[in-house]
Order: sequence, then C-alpha cells, then structure tokens
Amino acid sequence: MNKNNPNTPEKSNSRNFTETIVWSNGLFVIPLVFTLLSDSYIHAAVISVAVLFSVLYHLSHESNWKYYDIFLAFTLITSNLFAVVQASIGYFIVAIVLSLLSGYIYFYAQKRNYILYHPYWHVVSVAITSTCTFGYLVSN
Repeated sequence: MNKNNPNTPEKSNSRNFTETIVWSNGLFVIPLVFTLLSDSYIHAAVISVAVLFSVLYHLSHESNWKYYDIFLAFTLITSNLFAVVQASIGYFIVAIVLSLLSGYIYFYAQKRNYILYHPYWHVVSVAITSTCTFGYLVSN
C-alpha cells in the first residue's frame, strides 16, 4: 500500500515478462537465427547481450541498466552496419528506410507515449537487424 494513501496500491519496482515493452525484445530471436546460420557468432553475441540488458532495463521500469542498454544498442547498430554493407544494395536500402521509421518512432512517437510506442521501436529494430543479418546470410 502507498504510505500517503492507504487505498492506493504501491507501484511495483519491476515489470514482468508479460508486458509488451519487455516481451517484444524476444522478437530478436529472428535475426539471432540468421546470424547463427551465417556463422556470425560475434554479431549473435551482440544481439544476445543487447537483448538481455534491454530486458533488464525494461523490467526495472527504466531505472537500472540505462547506460548498458544505450551502449549495447549502439553496438548492435554498428554490428548491423558491418553486416549490411557486405550484402546487396537492396538490403542496405531497406535498412535505411526502416532506420528512418525507427528514428521517427524513437524521437517523436515514444515521447508522446513511451509505454505504447517503445515496443513498436523494438519491432522496427528487429526488422532492421533481420534485414541486415538476412542480407548478410544470403549474400555470402
């Protein structure tokens, strides 16, 4: 119970895995499979660690793990870039278009309603990573 108002339940310090902002990270299993199929084990490790810290960050109501989450997101972006530049130009163009959509969601939409739009950002990020990793897989 809330100390200031005994009739108001106290906010939990953590989320659970059933909340969209948490479970949407699980979609990264798709590009993870592509990296494993292409023997891109470092990229697979980057995806895995980035997802782990993103889940931890969101489970904590964005109160812990922030700088790890940010660092690993940029590390994943860099890994995706290395993969997609080795793919055909079509995959690169799709990744750029998806990145523009991702930027819109990240910098505009989620500022209006973080809990609603941040999972969409995860979905678009999965699409970007899938495009980059699949492009690498089929081009090599």
